[in-house]
Amino acid sequence: MGFCFPGQDHSGADLPPRRECAPLWHDALMVRLPDIALVLAIGRYAQNYHFRRLDLARYLGGSLSHTLQHWRDVWAAREAPKLLPLPHPSWRNTGWLKRNPWFEAELCRWSAPRCDGCWRASDLIVSGAIKGAFQDMAYSTIRCATDDGVALITLARPDKLNAINAAMHSELRTALDAARDDPAVRCVVLTGEGRHSPRARI
Repeated sequence: MGFCFPGQDHSGADLPPRRECAPLWHDALMVRLPDIALVLAIGRYAQNYHFRRLDLARYLGGSLSHTLQHWRDVWAAREAPKLLPLPHPSWRNTGWLKRNPWFEAELCRWSAPRCDGCWRASDLIVSGAIKGAFQDMAYSTIRCATDDGVALITLARPDKLNAINAAMHSELRTALDAARDDPAVRCVVLTGEGRHSPRARI
């Protein structure tokens, strides 16, 4: 939600997203990408933000389990953008996944073919296979590439934990405008360099 790594607490666990980041950066991003077809709300912070933004707060449960168990209702509630709640891919959720085998058996198998373009984007990120017109654009704080309808924007300030400064903000706006205006782009993947890097599928 914050597009940067918030740091760790005394036990080594990730801190929650910084409170100022979502209103400062995420709201502006959503305004500049009005034709998003699918939102993957990964974790409680993203779910709280996007469920309320998309007038779906009535489906927010008191726990992650309650919210995810109503994923079919959430999916059916809107024509566009569709919203799919998911657990955060954290070691803390290993126990939850074991206690809720329906998640993999039902939701993951159902969603995979419907989100194929974004899933393949993750594979391309890992393999370094994404290439395209964006990669030649002159940016100092981000890198851009496209492949088969997927636009990849990588935050490139790993020494600053990819914190967004004025220069990066300007370059992100330029890159997102280019992705928005390109009819060949179907999915935008936002990720970052370094060990603590965010990844968001838009």
